[in-house]
Amino acid sequence: MLVNLEPLSESDAGRIVEELLGSLEPSVRSRIAAVAEGNPLYVEQIVSMLVETKAIERGPEGWVARQGSDQLQIPPTVHALVAARLDALQAEERAVVDPASVIGLTFALDAISELVDETVMPTLGQDLDVLVSKQFVRQLPDAEVLYRFGHQIIRDTAYGSLLKRTRAMLHERFVTWAERVNKERGRELEFEEINGYHLEQAYQYRTDLGVIDEHARSVGDRAAEKLSGAGRRAFVRGDAAAAASLLRRSAAVLPLESHERLELLPELAEATIEQGLFDEAKAVLGEATSAADATGDARIGARTALVGYLLRLRLSGSAGEVESASADIRRLIETLEKASDAAGLARAWHWLSVIEGTAGRYDRAATAGQLAVRFATEAGDARFVARGVLDDVYSALHGTTRVQDAIQRCEEYLDLVQGNRTAEATVVAVLAQLSAMDGRIDEAQVLSARSRELVDGLGPSNLAAALSDHTSRVALLAGDLAAAEAELRADYDVLEAMAEAYTRSTIAALLAQVLWREDRYDEAVRYSGIARELADVDDVYSQVLWRTVEAKHLAQSGRGEEGVLLAREALELLHDSVDIELRADTLMDLAEILRLAGRKNEQEPHLREALALYAEKGDVVRRASAEAELAAVEALTTA
Repeated sequence: MLVNLEPLSESDAGRIVEELLGSLEPSVRSRIAAVAEGNPLYVEQIVSMLVETKAIERGPEGWVARQGSDQLQIPPTVHALVAARLDALQAEERAVVDPASVIGLTFALDAISELVDETVMPTLGQDLDVLVSKQFVRQLPDAEVLYRFGHQIIRDTAYGSLLKRTRAMLHERFVTWAERVNKERGRELEFEEINGYHLEQAYQYRTDLGVIDEHARSVGDRAAEKLSGAGRRAFVRGDAAAAASLLRRSAAVLPLESHERLELLPELAEATIEQGLFDEAKAVLGEATSAADATGDARIGARTALVGYLLRLRLSGSAGEVESASADIRRLIETLEKASDAAGLARAWHWLSVIEGTAGRYDRAATAGQLAVRFATEAGDARFVARGVLDDVYSALHGTTRVQDAIQRCEEYLDLVQGNRTAEATVVAVLAQLSAMDGRIDEAQVLSARSRELVDGLGPSNLAAALSDHTSRVALLAGDLAAAEAELRADYDVLEAMAEAYTRSTIAALLAQVLWREDRYDEAVRYSGIARELADVDDVYSQVLWRTVEAKHLAQSGRGEEGVLLAREALELLHDSVDIELRADTLMDLAEILRLAGRKNEQEPHLREALALYAEKGDVVRRASAEAELAAVEALTTA
């Protein structure tokens, strides 16, 4: 929420002055309020400066200007005022505030003790007390002795006055202290990003000075190690934006020819793809491919090629013809096996699972997903453990696994993905859909809401924007069409803003289905058209969904024969698919299309087959719907 703060009025500024000083000569108070222009920090800093320079003094009836209010010398901006006050500090006080500014807005007594010169140490406590009394800093109520600058501007002004060489030296000294203390306290990983930032700053200042010697390169390497570690952990917890930023910064402090940098590039590309930054991803992948070719590094080349499939999938909705893409990935698997790259193998099996699942071959996709979990576990790669888990649970949902068994599998996997918020949200969303299919609607709705809460605040990502594939189904099974539409529209808008194609084709097709059920036929056809345009030819799920909506439209428009043919075409696409739930839904749609085409006498066998499939899957809600439809048709037949 954005809150617009209006400048202080002259009377409000006057009240701040009174709180700081008590009674003050009215003409001086008016002068302060006029110069400050409603900025409360400026008011505080002006008052502090006037007291410190003795421009005002306490008289019998309060504070007055020594030479009249019109003679007061006040710097024209708050920055200039803060700089003037800093310049007026005693040398030993300045020797404390300057290194403190390198630490940050908040700093610990232990940290500043490490950074100040030895000559300052005996009077450090007194100097800090002076800085507190002059309102440059304040002590925080904390078990650890902590101080905080009175305002970010004070910290930035002090920091800006330091020479680059001094900044670089102090940033490094801070990390030396922080690494020692964090190791003693067992929190090295917790503060790795902060230490990476300080080393990053030190490296940049050294390179700005033209000093790229062995020491500077060492500082850059250490910064990259910490930033990349923090970036990978951000990716594990599902924060693609933080991951991309940290990996990008890590790559920036490494030499272009560095092997460590080459290792980072495929991961950076993947993080930018997840954010929808496709142009940047193309550039990063192009650089990684060229570098891998130039160095003859087949392993990195294989990893880069795998991320290339992801980019094509997101941009065009297609990773290529299924059999060809599967064969290519299996060749990459052979390369990664020769390199004994377990983490790379986890990625390869994950993408093979995605391609097999897209073609509706969910039993194969489940096997590939389980191999992804195995290799990722071997590599200690929590992110791809989570990806493999998602492959497997998605396959359990859409494949031949019964609802109750799929629920158990999801529940068993929850511990494995805990901490990765997008992965956990997806497993919870699939669990919500399965619970709804099992007839536990209230429980399903709670889980559906929980899945959204898990990704709240993470920013847009492809995984988060795919949740409505499941949450909308929960709403539909609960009979809440409006809620289903709201879920799908929100995700569609995110994916459209990214110019993403793969997931958006499915969400558009699902939205078309819901709109049709809401009797908003023109809108339904518009979204089915979007799905038709975006969906890869091998994306069975999307291809079936848009066809059934357009088949209904044809039948309703008096073109019954065309509608029936298109619906049968959708059914034929499922010939090699093990998605029995989608086949059952398509049979139900075919029965409706036959009714719209005036061929009610042909509905019954399709409804019976759908009923049997729902029973086989264990979907009690859709089974009841099929039974009701079948009973209605039978009643008409016998009437």
